[in-house]
Amino acid sequence: MNISYNLRVLDESSLIAALIHDGALQRAHNETRQGLQGALYAPAAPLLAQGQVYALSDLEFRLGACNLRCQTYRLPPEEYQGLVRASPAFQQFAVQDLYAQLCANQPGTSAQDWSIQLSEVVRQGSQRIPDPYLVAQAVPAATWLPEETRLACTSSGWMLCLTFDVPDPVQLGGIKRSAMGIDLGLGKLAVGVSKLGLVHHAPGITQVCPQPDVLTQRLPTKVQQQTAQEINSALQYAAARSRLADFLTLILSAASAVYFEALEYDQMSAHFQQRSRELGVRDFSYVWMPKRLRQAGISFEKLPAYGTSQYCNTTHQIGTRGQRRQEFTDGNNNQIDADENAARNILDLGLAALIWGKPRAKFGHFKS
Repeated sequence: MNISYNLRVLDESSLIAALIHDGALQRAHNETRQGLQGALYAPAAPLLAQGQVYALSDLEFRLGACNLRCQTYRLPPEEYQGLVRASPAFQQFAVQDLYAQLCANQPGTSAQDWSIQLSEVVRQGSQRIPDPYLVAQAVPAATWLPEETRLACTSSGWMLCLTFDVPDPVQLGGIKRSAMGIDLGLGKLAVGVSKLGLVHHAPGITQVCPQPDVLTQRLPTKVQQQTAQEINSALQYAAARSRLADFLTLILSAASAVYFEALEYDQMSAHFQQRSRELGVRDFSYVWMPKRLRQAGISFEKLPAYGTSQYCNTTHQIGTRGQRRQEFTDGNNNQIDADENAARNILDLGLAALIWGKPRAKFGHFKS
């Protein structure tokens, strides 16, 4: 099954204009790509024949003689692995130890230690390594289709569209299927609750913020310091992606239908907006999970999340969340898991939507 993903190109309009002027990019008339509006451009046949279309690193994509800045790591694990393995000159920093620490939720003992380790990775430089460090090796690789690469000129800037032939999702056997509700967040990236009582978690990861003074002391140039910050972002995204991948395998194996909240990001707090993008929760809810559910033939629906974090699923009374926002005191003054409670409410909203055709009411407040 062919699936496309759109990655934002970071301020490279002059380079792209030069590629169009030189004929390296040609207008793809009468073509469309999901999620993209605006003129589409395809790499010219000579570029493809000469192997001049590939990912250069986690932060760059090569088109002819130009390197376009974009976060090529912001893909699901199967697609990311396929892109790296199909890119002959892909350069990686030796981040495997840092990645393992984050995946185990045990980053360096202090922000200073983490900053020192990160600085040393940058000082060593990047190398051509065929197997990607930022994904579990057991993940099956999708097949990247370079000839389907497109650049789109949208109202918000240039977007790079990459297309993959994706293998069938991994599904575990021996699990009875039922409808599932999913709550998305940051402390826990996702919590799924099924009608059969199964509960699945995608735990969050520790936020790591490199110390600017340490980076400045150990990395002499601004470019190196910026690279360290970008690597740190890629590490956090990749660690969260590994947890979401495990969670999604369970959902695809146990769900007959899936209901999850249609997060209105413009209504969220600035912290939630930023952190959900850093950890890929936004990519997961908008793109990755819907595409995998559709691929697996599992019906799904996004539902408004109004009130699902405020109301007790058992008593239907307004409860209160603790300071850490992980505990919820229900209408009977019992403490329960706040995210599981919200997931159950979303599941009930899904049933209501199925019976009535749409949720009967919108109430409460957005999560912050």
